[in-house]
Amino acid sequence: MKKNIVLILIASCLYFSAEATSRLVPGNYSSVQDALNVSKAGDTVLVDDGVFTGNIIWPNYNGIVLKSLHGKEASFLDGNAAGSVITINGTPNTVATIDGFTIQNGFVRATSSNGYVAGGAAVNAVNTVLIVKNCNITENRLTGDIEHFSYCTGAGINADASKLNISNCNFSENTVDSTYNVFGGVIYASNSQSSLSGLTFQENGITAFASIQGGILAQSTGKANIKNSSFTQNRVTVTDAGSVSGGTCYFSDLGSGSFTNVLIGDNTISSAFTVQGGSIWSSFSLSLIHCTLAGNHFTTGTGIGGNAISLNNNIAGTPKLKVTNSIMWSPEGSPFEMAFVGSPSVTYSDVYGGFSGAGNFALDPLFVSSSDFHLQNSSPCLNTSSAAANPPLDLEGNNRPMPVGTKADLGALETNQPLKTMDVVTDAGLMSGMDVYPNPVHASANIEFELADANDVVIDIIDLSGRNVKHILASNLEAGVYSISFNAEQLAPGAYFIKTQIGDKTLDQKITVD
Repeated sequence: MKKNIVLILIASCLYFSAEATSRLVPGNYSSVQDALNVSKAGDTVLVDDGVFTGNIIWPNYNGIVLKSLHGKEASFLDGNAAGSVITINGTPNTVATIDGFTIQNGFVRATSSNGYVAGGAAVNAVNTVLIVKNCNITENRLTGDIEHFSYCTGAGINADASKLNISNCNFSENTVDSTYNVFGGVIYASNSQSSLSGLTFQENGITAFASIQGGILAQSTGKANIKNSSFTQNRVTVTDAGSVSGGTCYFSDLGSGSFTNVLIGDNTISSAFTVQGGSIWSSFSLSLIHCTLAGNHFTTGTGIGGNAISLNNNIAGTPKLKVTNSIMWSPEGSPFEMAFVGSPSVTYSDVYGGFSGAGNFALDPLFVSSSDFHLQNSSPCLNTSSAAANPPLDLEGNNRPMPVGTKADLGALETNQPLKTMDVVTDAGLMSGMDVYPNPVHASANIEFELADANDVVIDIIDLSGRNVKHILASNLEAGVYSISFNAEQLAPGAYFIKTQIGDKTLDQKITVD
């Protein structure tokens, strides 16, 4: 019996492959819609370079692929401000693939004909396994009805009862202007499963009169997995006496989600009332691994509940949160990065305001700038991650850790650090350099330096709170080369600084103790 089933499946696949057709636009068809109208299950519509204007209605066949010949910088699907660029009304498990386009200029206004709900200006999908990859989704727009309270959902992608697989796409300059509420300014998924990878959300502008649930992304019920993605320089604004729940992301009802190698930074969130969860609002159970939620800007009328995350218990059960190897640092908001019910597990993370847990600390992460979230060479977040839960690549595809043999850095972005770090002091000519090796330190290590002139030298080990945990040296030394050993066996694993004072000059050298 099993053999017969296998033979039937093989025969079905051969038949499906034989029947599938590639249709070229504009070579064989004058428009994308014309090619789709005659497509059947398994067909591929190939689109050449150019701007193709229209509002595409997807045929109700399984497995159709719409693919550009030369990628998103060459092929444009333009909605001509006349509706959604692509509309898909599928049946459960209808698979639709869109690959390699710039999808632009979709426009949907909430009116009585659509129930005063505007959604999916770029792609509007129902009952679909929607695969979107290698696309720019830009300059799509939703707006409310000026005489009625209306809702807006997903200027980029609006999906209901669907499975989303979106990868390697850029969402930029999409806008929403709602006369009432917004649910997911750029992507909204209800009763869905979402897998989002390699996405950038930048310079999208979301405005609502009453409230916003998820400035960029919102999902109700299901599973959401977000990895290797960034949310930066987006603007989320409530103009009347309403609130923002989830400056970028909002997860409601029952579900679970994960964030891996995700950056949420330098976004502007403004509300006349409150902001609950500057980055994330959730009643899902969530995990965050190697994430950076930092440098976001807040303007509120009555305050903030959690600069980074607000966990809410508005359904049966208590949402759970697990954070590790991450940075949460937005001093412009409240004194705390989290507002929560339950007991979040936070470990090996740099948290503004502090949070108890193994390996946690509260020190300025020393980003390169307010909009560049790479770490400076003196950052306390370098080489301080736990050994567990380290994805092999960072947000930008760099190896983690760098170099091999060190510990990974906190946050989404890895900074390459030499195995032996050389800090050179040149202004006073006091020493030519200082090495600490091995670093990470196991049982013991050596400090090597050269004095240009005789001087008083004091060396101590300082923990991340600034407490002196080990005295190594206090002596007047002659000019010359020195190698000083110290024992680290009584130091708890973690990050420290070797503080070296030479005369009136001080040098801090970061080390990690295993």
